[in-house]
Amino acid sequence: MKKHHFVFISALIFAFILVPIVNVCALETKAKEKMKFLVIAEPKDIYYSMSSTERKKIDDANTEYLKKAKKAGAFLEHYTIPGWNRAVSIEQYENITELYNHFEGDPNYSYYKFEVYPLQNADIQTDMAKKAKPDAKMKFLVIVETKDIWYAIPADERKIIEKGNDDYISKLQKAGDFLEMYDIPGWNRSVAIEQYRSIEELYKHFDGFPGYPYNRYEVYPLIEITD
Repeated sequence: MKKHHFVFISALIFAFILVPIVNVCALETKAKEKMKFLVIAEPKDIYYSMSSTERKKIDDANTEYLKKAKKAGAFLEHYTIPGWNRAVSIEQYENITELYNHFEGDPNYSYYKFEVYPLQNADIQTDMAKKAKPDAKMKFLVIVETKDIWYAIPADERKIIEKGNDDYISKLQKAGDFLEMYDIPGWNRSVAIEQYRSIEELYKHFDGFPGYPYNRYEVYPLIEITD
């Protein structure tokens, strides 16, 4: 009995020592998780009121600033949108304060309007998607907003449509059409970066989507920004 008693007490002491260590490790792991944001940037009219020389100085300073931000891992994706006069990026920061510090240090901050939306990872394996279609040429930013009519449909019918959506998206995921896919909490929307070989292929994607009549879509072609 004494031997068993000793083993029990030893195990109990070990548990009291180990649990705090495990908790600390868990907290450290959690602290390393970063918050992702969709950032849409648009030049203000004041930007175009400056001379070309002044604009070039600001643009050059901004380019250097963005290079540092990319090296630091803040920028995951960075694109310009032809015809929309805007740039879009998916960025990540440790916290909101770090996000604010990024904007305050950006030379373009005073001359641009910014839309910033927090992102939540959707259920899609982006690594597999990237490997599946390396030869795709055209990338698009797709913003999806649920229409009010969706909520007027009986719950049973919505469940059937949602199941069809999940199955359809799963096929697109395996085909490599989706590079990034996120939900935007509080905005009732989702956002994706998708890739297709042609506009026709993009249209076929929408035509085959069961939830198409119940959503509004904004689709913008993307050009990747490189150093």
